[in-house]
Parts: sequence; C-alpha cells; structure tokens
Amino acid sequence: MIDSGRYDALDPWLTIRAGDTRTGHTDGSREPDGEGMLSLLQLSPALEIDGDVTVTVEEVCDLGRWVALLPEPRVLAWRDSDLGDRHLHITSRHESSPVWGVVTVRWRTSIRHSFWSALLRGEDLACGTERELTGPDVMTALRRTRIPDRS
Repeated sequence: MIDSGRYDALDPWLTIRAGDTRTGHTDGSREPDGEGMLSLLQLSPALEIDGDVTVTVEEVCDLGRWVALLPEPRVLAWRDSDLGDRHLHITSRHESSPVWGVVTVRWRTSIRHSFWSALLRGEDLACGTERELTGPDVMTALRRTRIPDRS
C-alpha cells in the first residue's frame, strides 16, 4: 500500500489508499488530480489533444485572439433565462495539431454592456434567447469598444 500523504507533492496523480472512502475507490486505483495534470501538461514538450476542448477566457480581447486563430468560428450570443446575464461562446472544428476536435471558447462572466451593445449593433436579446453571430462581428465590436489589449 502506498502512503499517499508522503507522495502527493511529488505525484501529479491523486494516490488513493485501498479502502479510501473519499472517492469510493477500494482497489487502490488512482484518479486524476486536475492541478497535477495541468502541471504535467505544462511540462510536456508537445501536446496533442484528440477530442473536444473548452477554454474559458477572462479578458474580452482574448475572444478576438481566438476568433482570429480558429477556422470558421461560430459565435453564439445568449442571455440567461433566469438572471439575464449575457454570454458568448465561440466554437470551431479544429483538425490539425495540437487539437483534433471541437474547440469551444467561453467568456467567464456576463459580458460588459458596452461590448455587448457593439456586438449586437445597439440591440439586445430578451432573457432566454440567443443569436448566431460571426467572427467579423466580434472583431468589429472589439474595435468599436476599444477594449485594451492586456499584452
């Protein structure tokens, strides 16, 4: 039996003791630790992802970077039906290294009103509704609102 308390700092996978009731594993198996996995991915000399990926961004300017990078991005603006928060998702099928699958980029919180207004050309969406937009719509809205680039 491995003493998980001693090796957790060195082992990027959460080591489970036989009979551990925290996870229900009783066979000494392991399950991925997200933080450890992120550390390993950053250390890897190359990364290939065969499957779908979702990226969360915190800066509006990063939406523009993704729109410029992804082939034929589909943009969906939508409002939450309960709180009315404004959201934006960008998706694209990516079929070359390093990602082989669908990439989804989502904004972390409700979109600020100035960018939303520029994105929808002064209109708004009713709560619980959505609208498909284009990559050029996002780029135009970024230019109109003069969102500062954080780089």
